[in-house]
Amino acid sequence: MVRATAGDVHPPLYYFLLHYWVMAFGDSEIAVRLLSVVFGIAAIPVIYELGRLLFNREAGLVGALVLALSVFQIFYSQDARMYSLLVLLSLLSLYFFVLYLQRPCRLILVAYVLVTVLLLYTDVYGLFVVIVEPLKRSRSWANRRLSHVVEQKVASHLSQSGQKIKAPEAG
Repeated sequence: MVRATAGDVHPPLYYFLLHYWVMAFGDSEIAVRLLSVVFGIAAIPVIYELGRLLFNREAGLVGALVLALSVFQIFYSQDARMYSLLVLLSLLSLYFFVLYLQRPCRLILVAYVLVTVLLLYTDVYGLFVVIVEPLKRSRSWANRRLSHVVEQKVASHLSQSGQKIKAPEAG
């Protein structure tokens, strides 16, 4: 198993999990794909908690609804690949990062580091999450301005679609 994954461009975590999953549940097509389904479903309450933590309960519910109905999320949650695990671990990494910024404690920091290491062992694109997270902490004018522009664009798009949602304040 280690030799086989060493030659692949993707990090090995998903393959290790799949190996033990197959040992427990068999190697039928449904059993193999079910692991990704579990990760995809687990991402829904995580995005709810992240939205609630960042904004409010309603934002968490909207995020969960959007993720649950996302064609890409549904597609990749049926694929026997690491993409739904990548989504889950990315959301968990962001959640623990924001939680640590709001309530610094050692346990949250350990959870953040652990989840982020698992994220990096899942897919190389997890590195983008790790690079972007510290930008949240930056208070530069450029970041605040960019955040404000993005929020205004989202609010404008939502208002054009008939939704009445006020953009949260940047910061």
